[in-house]
Amino acid sequence: MKKRLEIIKKLRKITKISILKCKQILEKNNFNIYQSLKYFKKKKIKKKNKSFYEFIVTKTKKNISLIIKLESETDFIIKNLEFKKFKDKIIKNIIKNNNLIKNINSKNINKIFIKDINIITNKLNENIKIKKFRYLKSNKKQYIYDYNHNNKIGAIILVKKINKNNKIKTNKIKKITLHIVAMQPKYLNIKSIPHKYIKKIKNKINIKYKNNKNKNDLNKIINKKIKQICLKEQIFLFNKNIKTKKYLKKNNIKIIKYYIIKSKNTINI
Repeated sequence: MKKRLEIIKKLRKITKISILKCKQILEKNNFNIYQSLKYFKKKKIKKKNKSFYEFIVTKTKKNISLIIKLESETDFIIKNLEFKKFKDKIIKNIIKNNNLIKNINSKNINKIFIKDINIITNKLNENIKIKKFRYLKSNKKQYIYDYNHNNKIGAIILVKKINKNNKIKTNKIKKITLHIVAMQPKYLNIKSIPHKYIKKIKNKINIKYKNNKNKNDLNKIINKKIKQICLKEQIFLFNKNIKTKKYLKKNNIKIIKYYIIKSKNTINI
């Protein structure tokens, strides 16, 4: 079984077609890779257009929490030891270097780590890119937390106490981070939504229900849609009887900032 899987991977690497198609071709050719390549050329099977795989990495150490989106040509490299070393080295360098973390962003991160990217690209014969990068830094009065769901979607969060006298339990921050990952709110509250985005929502709903709804019904739909994208207005994931803002107040949590990054594809690690 392992041998067959390796052959599928090899054919996939050469042809850049889907795993399922590779499996089907190999089955027709008794898992002979040379016969399968001949078959592939003969039938002129279409390759996937720029097939890329994305996955999320999160890390919290001391007072820094970061989230990165990485991109590769195939999903096979994720478990590769050399790739893991590369990933860990990038994270370690970012966390260690205070000057670097201040100046680093999604646009310049590939230039900063170009040597490491070139080395791993040559070693694995894969095009590898860092697609997105975000970080949060806490002071003594603040808390940070990260959560990563199967490298498909991750979040980092920075919070502080509402009441100075009361402590915040880590499991309470964890629950709100899990909620963020599950519900994916675009904004913290209604006030933080840009006016242009609210206008866009209104226009879409007005066009959709132009002849079917009266003005009051349209306003209700618009308000509901706006609340759905706000963290504080969402129904709390772990208690359907309350909104998130009530949970935050009850547990002495004030959210300063959070980031969510998700991959376009599904990768199981």
